[in-house]
Amino acid sequence: MAETSLEQERGCWRVSEHPIKIEYSSRVLADLDRDVIEGFHRLKRGGVEVGGVLLGTRNDRTVTVLDYRPFDCEHALGPGFALSTRDHEALVTLLESLQAQGLVAVGWYHSNNRSHIHLSPPDLEVFDRHFPEPWQIALLLKPDSFAPTKAGFFVREEDGSIRADSSYQEFSLPPRNVPAGDRKTDRDLLIERAAMSRPVLPPPPSPPKSAIRKPILIGALAAVAMTLVVIGFSGKEKTATPRNELALTLHDNQGHLQIGWNRAATAISRHPSGMLEVKDGDHVTLLDLHGDQLQRGTVVYDRTSPNVVVNLKVGGATETAVFAGPPVDAPRQERIREAADVPERLVTRQPVQIKRARSKPPTAIREEEVPALKRPPSRRG
Repeated sequence: MAETSLEQERGCWRVSEHPIKIEYSSRVLADLDRDVIEGFHRLKRGGVEVGGVLLGTRNDRTVTVLDYRPFDCEHALGPGFALSTRDHEALVTLLESLQAQGLVAVGWYHSNNRSHIHLSPPDLEVFDRHFPEPWQIALLLKPDSFAPTKAGFFVREEDGSIRADSSYQEFSLPPRNVPAGDRKTDRDLLIERAAMSRPVLPPPPSPPKSAIRKPILIGALAAVAMTLVVIGFSGKEKTATPRNELALTLHDNQGHLQIGWNRAATAISRHPSGMLEVKDGDHVTLLDLHGDQLQRGTVVYDRTSPNVVVNLKVGGATETAVFAGPPVDAPRQERIREAADVPERLVTRQPVQIKRARSKPPTAIREEEVPALKRPPSRRG
């Protein structure tokens, strides 16, 4: 049975089947979890796997993980963490640089988004080629949208072999924001409410006869009638923004939907992170908001349908807003589709400027002051 504890400053992994003892900084695993989840949400199905080098110390049979360095895999072989020839060369350079700084590479890590926790043949090649010492370790992390990330260490046996089919003992990292069950229930309720409460635009008011001679005024009235934002399903106009309200707002600019919230809300001051969920037609997109992202108070979402449901959850506070407006113009949808059809490399650690491979529809959320992550509608078979 492994001893695992992430509630303390230092955790420990030890199993009766192996003499090695692995200690780790809880902060390091929390930071790794953030990076893994960030990569997991970059693509709709499975995300992008990330990896890097574990740094620390070793003393006899004890290995201690104190820090890490991400490795920018070029993903030439797909969104998985599979290294190309150039990646292997770059990893050698990174390890030499770390050694020159007096840092000790005690092992390596990567996320495994599409399978159970195990070492694949390419993983074993990385392990043997770049981390051949008998005391060096591997850490695999498997993220989940609604449950805590699972993790498992891999070590070498006395004869140099590696048990690759599974870790001796897996363990779960602490929940990032709220219990997984609560988040899943909120998502289900949001989708159900959106299905039952799809807003219907009222017909535009009939202009007076005198307005026939004023086409500019008619155009302005029509533009106002085409945009309807319902805040929290309340139907009431808000004249103030109390600190205990998230005050979720939606504003559309030719398909660019600006999502805003009250940065001074009590929930935001008490919680360092939150979850933003966007239901755009039949597509659901999730975005973890951390630190500056949450404090900025706004992100921009490139919608692909006329009806969008947005849910923001910070701690125990949650608000929902619904947008109903005109469809996105066909030329713009075609530009989004053509941009997604150009195969480009996926580069980790750069979440706001990523081109997507042809078979992977991208997410569409971006921050207001950075380039958008474009996502086309689902491809038809």
